[in-house]
Amino acid sequence: MKLNRMTSIALAAVVGLLYAAPAFADYRDYNRYNNDSRFTYADNRDNDHNRDNDRNWRGNRDHDRRGGQDFVWRGSVDDIVTVFVRGDRSWTVVKSGNRVEDVDTGARRPLPAASVDVRVNLQDGRGRVYMVQQPSKRNGYTAAFRIEDRDPGRDNYRVTLDW
Repeated sequence: MKLNRMTSIALAAVVGLLYAAPAFADYRDYNRYNNDSRFTYADNRDNDHNRDNDRNWRGNRDHDRRGGQDFVWRGSVDDIVTVFVRGDRSWTVVKSGNRVEDVDTGARRPLPAASVDVRVNLQDGRGRVYMVQQPSKRNGYTAAFRIEDRDPGRDNYRVTLDW
């Protein structure tokens, strides 16, 4: 079967897009969450210009990473939010209430791209925390937990995940 030049170029473009689709999907999620005030996106990579401060942050918070606490999330929550974790990244979706403030995350190790059992633990905060999604191939190995703070006003939360 002989293909003309235009067909070959179109076929190569489709194959290239299929190959790059996972990278585009991650970028699309990042843009969707960054461009909406209801979402808070946190990336635990050291991509800021204040690397010394970031190193000190990690060094001064070792008490949060003892005993299997693979991921630590902190934030000021008003009502209901869902926090998604994939690899060493996290993003927060406000279900109801005001925007999450003062988000701070730390990962001792990234969430593996495998089906693992993730456990959530409420360290600080007055409300309720529970898992809503375990990582699987179907959801891109993304874990999710929900924070429900039904009392009026904000409260500061510290939540740990381990796997």
